[in-house]
Amino acid sequence: MQSIIDLQRLDAAKNRFGDILIDPTIWPEVLEQIAAAAGATGAVLLQAGVGTFAYRTESISEAVDHYFSHGFNTRDIRARQGVPLLRRGRRVIIDQDFFTPEQIRRDPVYNECLFPYGLGWFAALGAPVGSSLWGIMIQRTSNEGPFDSANKRVLARLRRPLIELALISNAVGRITLTSATNALQQVGLAAVAVDRQGIVLGANARVDDLFDDEMYIKCKRLRVSDIEAQKRIDNIIDRLLVANDREDFFAEAIPVRRQKKNPVIIRVLPVPRAARTPFLDACALFTFTPLEPRSDHHPTALIDVFELTPAEASLASIIAEGASPEEAAKRLGVAKETARNQLKAVFGKTGTHRQSELVALLARL
Repeated sequence: MQSIIDLQRLDAAKNRFGDILIDPTIWPEVLEQIAAAAGATGAVLLQAGVGTFAYRTESISEAVDHYFSHGFNTRDIRARQGVPLLRRGRRVIIDQDFFTPEQIRRDPVYNECLFPYGLGWFAALGAPVGSSLWGIMIQRTSNEGPFDSANKRVLARLRRPLIELALISNAVGRITLTSATNALQQVGLAAVAVDRQGIVLGANARVDDLFDDEMYIKCKRLRVSDIEAQKRIDNIIDRLLVANDREDFFAEAIPVRRQKKNPVIIRVLPVPRAARTPFLDACALFTFTPLEPRSDHHPTALIDVFELTPAEASLASIIAEGASPEEAAKRLGVAKETARNQLKAVFGKTGTHRQSELVALLARL
Protein backbone atom coordinates (compact mmCIF):
# COMPACT_ATOMS: atom_id res chain seq x y z
CA MET A 1 0.00 0.00 0.00
CA GLN A 2 1.29 3.46 -0.87
CA SER A 3 0.47 6.57 1.15
CA ILE A 4 -0.80 9.70 -0.56
CA ILE A 5 0.68 13.12 0.21
CA ASP A 6 -1.80 15.66 1.58
CA LEU A 7 -0.98 18.92 -0.25
CA GLN A 8 -2.98 21.09 2.12
CA ARG A 9 -1.22 19.74 5.20
CA LEU A 10 2.15 19.95 3.46
CA ASP A 11 1.61 23.63 2.61
CA ALA A 12 0.49 24.29 6.20
CA ALA A 13 3.79 22.83 7.42
CA LYS A 14 5.73 24.87 4.87
CA ASN A 15 3.99 28.04 6.04
CA ARG A 16 5.39 27.48 9.54
CA PHE A 17 8.96 27.95 8.29
CA GLY A 18 8.58 31.63 9.12
CA ASP A 19 7.78 30.74 12.74
CA ILE A 20 11.02 28.76 12.90
CA LEU A 21 12.98 31.96 12.29
CA ILE A 22 11.60 33.30 15.57
CA ASP A 23 11.80 30.06 17.54
CA PRO A 24 14.00 27.27 16.09
CA THR A 25 12.94 24.90 18.88
CA ILE A 26 9.59 24.28 17.14
CA TRP A 27 11.41 22.24 14.46
CA PRO A 28 10.16 18.89 15.90
CA GLU A 29 6.56 20.11 15.62
CA VAL A 30 7.05 21.17 11.99
CA LEU A 31 8.76 17.88 11.17
CA GLU A 32 5.76 16.06 12.66
CA GLN A 33 3.50 18.05 10.34
CA ILE A 34 5.66 17.29 7.30
CA ALA A 35 5.72 13.57 8.11
CA ALA A 36 1.95 13.44 8.63
CA ALA A 37 1.33 15.28 5.35
CA ALA A 38 3.64 12.86 3.53
CA GLY A 39 1.87 9.80 4.92
CA ALA A 40 5.04 8.94 6.82
CA THR A 41 5.94 7.89 10.35
CA GLY A 42 8.58 10.53 11.08
CA ALA A 43 11.23 12.94 9.84
CA VAL A 44 14.64 14.26 10.82
CA LEU A 45 16.59 17.44 10.07
CA LEU A 46 20.30 16.73 9.64
CA GLN A 47 23.53 18.02 8.15
CA ALA A 48 25.44 15.95 5.60
CA GLY A 49 28.82 14.74 6.77
CA VAL A 50 28.12 15.34 10.48
CA GLY A 51 27.74 12.35 12.77
CA THR A 52 24.59 13.56 14.45
CA PHE A 53 21.25 15.23 13.77
CA ALA A 54 19.68 18.59 14.63
CA TYR A 55 16.03 17.67 15.24
CA ARG A 56 13.88 14.57 14.81
CA THR A 57 10.33 13.50 15.51
CA GLU A 58 9.80 11.41 18.62
CA SER A 59 8.25 8.63 16.52
CA ILE A 60 11.61 7.62 15.01
CA SER A 61 13.92 8.79 17.81
CA GLU A 62 15.15 5.29 18.73
CA ALA A 63 15.92 4.43 15.11
CA VAL A 64 17.76 7.72 14.57
CA ASP A 65 19.82 7.25 17.74
CA HIS A 66 20.69 3.70 16.66
CA TYR A 67 21.61 4.88 13.16
CA PHE A 68 24.19 7.42 14.37
CA SER A 69 25.47 5.66 17.49
CA HIS A 70 26.31 2.53 15.47
CA GLY A 71 27.92 4.42 12.60
CA PHE A 72 25.38 3.50 9.92
CA ASN A 73 25.64 7.08 8.63
CA THR A 74 29.24 6.37 7.55
CA ARG A 75 28.28 3.33 5.46
CA ASP A 76 24.85 4.26 4.17
CA ILE A 77 24.83 4.11 0.37
CA ARG A 78 21.84 6.46 0.32
CA ALA A 79 23.97 9.15 1.99
CA ARG A 80 27.17 8.38 0.07
CA GLN A 81 25.49 8.59 -3.33
CA GLY A 82 22.61 10.90 -2.44
CA VAL A 83 24.54 13.83 -0.96
CA PRO A 84 26.41 14.57 -4.24
CA LEU A 85 23.09 14.45 -6.10
CA LEU A 86 21.50 16.95 -3.70
CA ARG A 87 24.56 19.20 -3.89
CA ARG A 88 24.26 19.22 -7.69
CA GLY A 89 20.65 20.39 -7.49
CA ARG A 90 18.58 17.18 -7.37
CA ARG A 91 15.44 18.29 -5.55
CA VAL A 92 14.38 15.03 -3.87
CA ILE A 93 15.94 11.56 -3.60
CA ILE A 94 14.24 8.27 -2.70
CA ASP A 95 15.25 4.62 -2.19
CA GLN A 96 14.71 3.63 -5.82
CA ASP A 97 17.37 6.11 -6.92
CA PHE A 98 19.99 3.74 -5.44
CA PHE A 99 18.51 0.28 -4.93
CA THR A 100 16.49 -2.43 -6.58
CA PRO A 101 14.07 -4.34 -4.30
CA GLU A 102 16.56 -7.22 -4.16
CA GLN A 103 19.41 -4.90 -3.11
CA ILE A 104 17.24 -3.42 -0.38
CA ARG A 105 16.61 -6.92 1.02
CA ARG A 106 20.38 -7.49 1.25
CA ASP A 107 21.56 -4.06 2.42
CA PRO A 108 22.82 -3.99 6.05
CA VAL A 109 21.45 -0.48 6.76
CA TYR A 110 17.94 -1.68 6.04
CA ASN A 111 18.35 -5.06 7.73
CA GLU A 112 20.21 -3.97 10.85
CA CYS A 113 18.85 -0.46 11.40
CA LEU A 114 15.59 0.27 9.57
CA PHE A 115 13.66 -3.00 9.42
CA PRO A 116 14.07 -3.76 13.18
CA TYR A 117 12.21 -0.51 13.90
CA GLY A 118 9.52 -1.17 11.33
CA LEU A 119 10.93 1.41 8.91
CA GLY A 120 11.48 0.84 5.22
CA TRP A 121 11.23 3.77 2.83
CA PHE A 122 12.66 7.29 2.74
CA ALA A 123 12.64 10.55 0.80
CA ALA A 124 15.07 13.42 1.35
CA LEU A 125 15.46 16.99 0.13
CA GLY A 126 18.50 19.21 0.62
CA ALA A 127 19.35 22.86 1.29
CA PRO A 128 22.92 24.06 0.64
CA VAL A 129 24.18 26.73 3.07
CA GLY A 130 27.68 27.83 2.15
CA SER A 131 29.84 24.70 2.19
CA SER A 132 27.26 22.77 4.24
CA LEU A 133 24.30 20.74 3.05
CA TRP A 134 21.24 20.43 5.27
CA GLY A 135 18.37 18.12 4.56
CA ILE A 136 15.01 16.83 5.71
CA MET A 137 14.73 13.04 5.60
CA ILE A 138 11.18 11.66 5.73
CA GLN A 139 10.76 8.05 6.80
CA ARG A 140 7.89 5.68 6.03
CA THR A 141 7.28 2.22 7.43
CA SER A 142 7.17 -0.83 5.19
CA ASN A 143 3.35 -0.80 5.38
CA GLU A 144 3.12 2.88 4.41
CA GLY A 145 4.82 2.04 1.14
CA PRO A 146 7.60 3.62 -0.93
CA PHE A 147 7.77 7.14 -2.27
CA ASP A 148 7.40 7.37 -6.04
CA SER A 149 8.14 9.94 -8.75
CA ALA A 150 4.82 11.70 -8.17
CA ASN A 151 5.62 12.00 -4.45
CA LYS A 152 9.02 13.43 -5.35
CA ARG A 153 7.43 16.20 -7.40
CA VAL A 154 5.10 17.14 -4.55
CA LEU A 155 7.81 17.09 -1.84
CA ALA A 156 9.99 19.28 -4.08
CA ARG A 157 7.66 22.14 -3.09
CA LEU A 158 9.54 22.26 0.22
CA ARG A 159 13.02 22.65 -1.24
CA ARG A 160 13.05 26.36 -2.14
CA PRO A 161 11.40 27.47 1.15
CA LEU A 162 13.89 25.28 3.05
CA ILE A 163 16.85 26.89 1.27
CA GLU A 164 15.47 30.36 1.98
CA LEU A 165 14.87 29.46 5.62
CA ALA A 166 18.40 28.12 5.96
CA LEU A 167 20.04 31.20 4.43
CA ILE A 168 17.95 33.69 6.41
CA SER A 169 18.36 31.72 9.66
CA ASN A 170 22.12 31.63 9.20
CA ALA A 171 22.26 35.39 8.52
CA VAL A 172 19.98 36.29 11.45
CA GLY A 173 21.95 34.00 13.75
CA ARG A 174 25.26 35.62 12.82
CA ILE A 175 23.85 39.11 13.37
CA THR A 176 22.53 38.02 16.76
CA LEU A 177 25.89 36.52 17.73
CA THR A 178 27.75 39.67 16.70
CA SER A 179 25.37 41.78 18.78
CA ALA A 180 25.88 39.49 21.78
CA THR A 181 29.68 39.49 21.63
CA ASN A 182 29.75 43.26 21.05
CA ALA A 183 27.49 43.79 24.07
CA LEU A 184 29.91 41.75 26.19
CA GLN A 185 32.75 43.88 24.82
CA GLN A 186 30.95 47.00 26.06
CA VAL A 187 31.17 45.68 29.64
CA GLY A 188 34.85 44.85 29.22
CA LEU A 189 34.64 41.13 28.45
CA ALA A 190 36.45 39.27 25.70
CA ALA A 191 34.00 36.78 24.20
CA VAL A 192 33.99 33.91 21.69
CA ALA A 193 30.91 32.18 20.25
CA VAL A 194 31.12 28.46 19.40
CA ASP A 195 28.87 25.92 17.73
CA ARG A 196 27.94 22.43 18.90
CA GLN A 197 31.27 21.00 17.75
CA GLY A 198 33.36 23.73 19.36
CA ILE A 199 34.02 25.58 16.11
CA VAL A 200 34.50 29.31 16.74
CA LEU A 201 31.80 31.26 14.92
CA GLY A 202 32.82 34.74 16.04
CA ALA A 203 34.76 36.79 18.57
CA ASN A 204 34.81 40.41 19.71
CA ALA A 205 37.77 42.81 19.49
CA ARG A 206 38.85 42.36 23.12
CA VAL A 207 39.95 38.83 22.25
CA ASP A 208 42.80 40.28 20.19
CA ASP A 209 44.09 42.17 23.23
CA LEU A 210 43.81 39.23 25.63
CA PHE A 211 44.85 36.20 23.59
CA ASP A 212 48.52 35.23 23.23
CA ASP A 213 50.63 32.12 22.70
CA GLU A 214 49.11 30.55 25.84
CA MET A 215 45.49 31.23 24.86
CA TYR A 216 44.54 31.36 21.19
CA ILE A 217 42.28 30.18 18.38
CA LYS A 218 43.76 27.54 16.09
CA CYS A 219 41.91 25.87 13.22
CA LYS A 220 38.76 27.68 14.44
CA ARG A 221 39.01 26.08 17.90
CA LEU A 222 39.78 27.56 21.31
CA ARG A 223 43.14 26.40 22.66
CA VAL A 224 44.96 27.04 25.96
CA SER A 225 48.39 25.88 27.09
CA ASP A 226 47.06 24.89 30.53
CA ILE A 227 46.53 21.15 30.03
CA GLU A 228 43.93 20.75 32.78
CA ALA A 229 41.96 23.77 31.56
CA GLN A 230 42.03 22.42 27.99
CA LYS A 231 40.61 19.10 29.20
CA ARG A 232 37.74 20.94 30.85
CA ILE A 233 37.09 23.00 27.70
CA ASP A 234 37.02 19.78 25.64
CA ASN A 235 34.60 18.27 28.16
CA ILE A 236 32.26 21.24 27.69
CA ILE A 237 32.37 20.75 23.91
CA ASP A 238 31.47 17.08 24.40
CA ARG A 239 28.47 18.17 26.46
CA LEU A 240 27.42 20.69 23.80
CA LEU A 241 27.14 17.87 21.26
CA VAL A 242 24.27 16.31 23.22
CA ALA A 243 22.84 19.47 24.82
CA ASN A 244 19.10 20.14 24.64
CA ASP A 245 18.43 23.10 22.34
CA ARG A 246 15.33 23.98 24.33
CA GLU A 247 17.38 24.69 27.47
CA ASP A 248 20.07 27.28 28.19
CA PHE A 249 23.54 25.78 28.45
CA PHE A 250 25.74 26.58 31.44
CA ALA A 251 28.98 25.13 32.78
CA GLU A 252 31.37 25.69 35.65
CA ALA A 253 33.91 28.49 35.42
CA ILE A 254 37.35 27.34 34.25
CA PRO A 255 40.53 28.86 35.72
CA VAL A 256 43.33 29.01 33.13
CA ARG A 257 46.87 29.36 34.43
CA ARG A 258 49.43 31.16 32.30
CA GLN A 259 53.21 31.29 32.70
CA LYS A 260 53.76 34.81 31.40
CA LYS A 261 50.60 36.62 32.51
CA ASN A 262 47.91 36.55 35.16
CA PRO A 263 45.38 33.70 35.16
CA VAL A 264 42.12 33.99 33.24
CA ILE A 265 38.66 32.80 34.26
CA ILE A 266 36.58 31.33 31.41
CA ARG A 267 32.82 31.37 31.92
CA VAL A 268 30.22 29.77 29.66
CA LEU A 269 26.97 31.58 28.82
CA PRO A 270 24.00 30.53 26.64
CA VAL A 271 23.61 32.18 23.25
CA PRO A 272 20.45 34.15 22.41
CA ARG A 273 17.64 31.95 21.10
CA ALA A 274 17.74 33.50 17.59
CA ALA A 275 21.32 32.25 17.17
CA ARG A 276 20.42 28.64 17.98
CA THR A 277 19.19 27.88 14.48
CA PRO A 278 20.64 24.54 13.34
CA PHE A 279 21.85 26.24 10.16
CA LEU A 280 24.35 28.16 12.33
CA ASP A 281 24.23 25.91 15.40
CA ALA A 282 25.62 28.45 17.87
CA CYS A 283 25.51 26.85 21.30
CA ALA A 284 27.58 28.83 23.79
CA LEU A 285 29.48 32.03 24.51
CA PHE A 286 32.85 31.79 26.23
CA THR A 287 33.84 34.92 28.17
CA PHE A 288 37.33 35.62 29.50
CA THR A 289 38.16 37.58 32.67
CA PRO A 290 41.85 38.12 33.52
CA LEU A 291 42.51 38.12 37.26
CA GLU A 292 44.26 41.15 38.68
CA PRO A 293 47.51 40.71 40.64
CA ARG A 294 46.92 39.73 44.28
CA SER A 295 46.72 42.62 46.71
CA ASP A 296 48.62 42.50 50.06
CA HIS A 297 45.28 43.15 51.73
CA HIS A 298 43.47 40.35 49.93
CA PRO A 299 43.89 37.75 52.73
CA THR A 300 42.65 40.31 55.24
CA ALA A 301 39.55 40.92 53.13
CA LEU A 302 38.90 37.19 52.99
CA ILE A 303 39.17 36.97 56.80
CA ASP A 304 36.65 39.79 57.15
CA VAL A 305 34.19 38.54 54.52
CA PHE A 306 34.25 34.77 55.07
CA GLU A 307 35.69 34.50 58.60
CA LEU A 308 38.65 32.48 57.36
CA THR A 309 41.65 31.89 59.54
CA PRO A 310 44.85 33.71 58.45
CA ALA A 311 46.26 30.43 57.13
CA GLU A 312 43.05 29.66 55.20
CA ALA A 313 42.94 33.20 53.80
CA SER A 314 46.55 32.98 52.60
CA LEU A 315 45.83 29.67 50.89
CA ALA A 316 42.64 31.00 49.28
CA SER A 317 44.39 34.12 47.95
CA ILE A 318 47.03 31.98 46.26
CA ILE A 319 44.37 29.64 44.84
CA ALA A 320 42.62 32.75 43.47
CA GLU A 321 45.71 33.40 41.34
CA GLY A 322 45.07 30.10 39.58
CA ALA A 323 47.63 28.06 41.51
CA SER A 324 46.97 24.41 42.34
CA PRO A 325 46.71 23.27 46.00
CA GLU A 326 50.13 21.63 45.63
CA GLU A 327 51.69 24.87 44.36
CA ALA A 328 50.00 26.82 47.17
CA ALA A 329 51.37 24.37 49.76
CA LYS A 330 54.88 24.80 48.40
CA ARG A 331 54.65 28.61 48.48
CA LEU A 332 53.28 28.60 52.02
CA GLY A 333 55.81 26.06 53.23
CA VAL A 334 53.21 23.59 54.50
CA ALA A 335 52.51 19.94 53.82
CA LYS A 336 50.21 19.05 50.91
CA GLU A 337 47.81 17.33 53.29
CA THR A 338 47.64 20.46 55.44
CA ALA A 339 46.86 22.56 52.38
CA ARG A 340 44.14 20.11 51.30
CA ASN A 341 42.52 20.21 54.75
CA GLN A 342 42.64 24.00 54.78
CA LEU A 343 41.09 24.09 51.31
CA LYS A 344 38.20 21.89 52.50
CA ALA A 345 37.61 24.38 55.32
CA VAL A 346 37.67 27.26 52.81
CA PHE A 347 35.11 25.46 50.66
CA GLY A 348 32.82 25.08 53.65
CA LYS A 349 33.07 28.71 54.76
CA THR A 350 32.66 30.17 51.27
CA GLY A 351 29.84 27.85 50.22
CA THR A 352 31.83 26.49 47.25
CA HIS A 353 32.49 22.86 46.38
CA ARG A 354 35.49 22.86 44.07
CA GLN A 355 38.44 25.02 43.11
CA SER A 356 36.86 26.52 39.98
CA GLU A 357 33.87 27.76 42.02
CA LEU A 358 36.19 29.28 44.63
CA VAL A 359 38.29 31.04 41.97
CA ALA A 360 35.14 32.41 40.31
CA LEU A 361 33.81 33.64 43.66
CA LEU A 362 37.04 35.36 44.66
CA ALA A 363 37.36 36.92 41.20
CA ARG A 364 34.13 38.81 41.90
CA LEU A 365 35.45 40.39 45.12
